[in-house]
Amino acid sequence: MTGAAPIVVLVHGFLGTPQDWDPVRRSLAARGFPDAFTVDLLECAQDPACASALERAALADPASPAATDGLDALAAAVRRRIAAHADGSASGGRALALCGYSLGGRVCLALAGLDPSVSSCIVVGADPGIEDPRERPLRAGRDHAHATHLRQDPDGFLSAWYAQPLFASLRASPAFAPVVARRRACLSEPRTRECWATILEACSPGRCAPRWGAAARLGSRLAAVYGALDDKFSGFARRLHGLSPQTPTIAVPGAGHAAHVEQPEACADAIASIIAAPHPSTP
Repeated sequence: MTGAAPIVVLVHGFLGTPQDWDPVRRSLAARGFPDAFTVDLLECAQDPACASALERAALADPASPAATDGLDALAAAVRRRIAAHADGSASGGRALALCGYSLGGRVCLALAGLDPSVSSCIVVGADPGIEDPRERPLRAGRDHAHATHLRQDPDGFLSAWYAQPLFASLRASPAFAPVVARRRACLSEPRTRECWATILEACSPGRCAPRWGAAARLGSRLAAVYGALDDKFSGFARRLHGLSPQTPTIAVPGAGHAAHVEQPEACADAIASIIAAPHPSTP
């Protein structure tokens, strides 16, 4: 890495809060990236322009290729937040290093395809979407059912969501209790519940356009970080690397899907090494 360090933008996942990234952000500061800041997806989604686009996307036909893309709506709102941050600091004109977990990673991937100032796009436990036309409506239907559950029974939804096998290692982590406490406090607010339910439907991988081609075109600007215990997303990372050998992939030892929460120091090491690496320009 040459010149000024890029601005590191950290984006949380579904149901998340900026506090999820705090341990990683502190570790990045100790590794020479003191300007890392977090974007609140819930605040972005409540921006009037974004909220309107998400509502349209949540109601659109999943089979329609012209359907409004919820990820694009959130990416545009995140871009506005980053611009506002740059205007209020001494960071204007510097490159951006985006890093997002799960839903946040998918938002970062959408944004990286739109913004040439993005020098790195690091997805943590995220993938570019579903291509199979048979699977897409099934996933959209499942996410609609999840959103309905969330609206009607937030406590029951939260318990069921984190009972998924994907979160087995997170449930065993000391970080799990405070994470769930933050989620429960947020979901106690009706407006917050509705907003997350709309995001869940509008940004369903069954509704949003798959971005595997866009991911391959990013080349070395894209990197995948995943928990070594996360079989599902380690497979996605291998596929990304197969499509574009320039795309680095790093496994975080001892972590599952939520690597940034389960092993924040090791996750910060992975993120810092990717940002610090040289990135040849890509077409």
